[in-house]
Amino acid sequence: MYTEPDKFASLAKKNKVDYVYISSYERSQFKTDGQYFRANYPLAFQSGEVEIFAVSDRAKNSISGTKAAAPTTTHEDALNKIRG
Repeated sequence: MYTEPDKFASLAKKNKVDYVYISSYERSQFKTDGQYFRANYPLAFQSGEVEIFAVSDRAKNSISGTKAAAPTTTHEDALNKIRG
């Protein structure tokens, strides 16, 4: 999914992906810089090198009207917000 952005949208829909998590691990293992996701999906959370993008309509609706979490938000706080 990270290595073939042109196929991502259909794979995400098929696999019911709500969010994409990109950290230094994904950047090094899958050679992604997150540019595709920044250009195509709203940022749900960012802290340091971690970026979480809302992919599904459900995820996008859950963050509409809100800003990406401030960098002082903990990883656990962000996950709890995403989980609802």
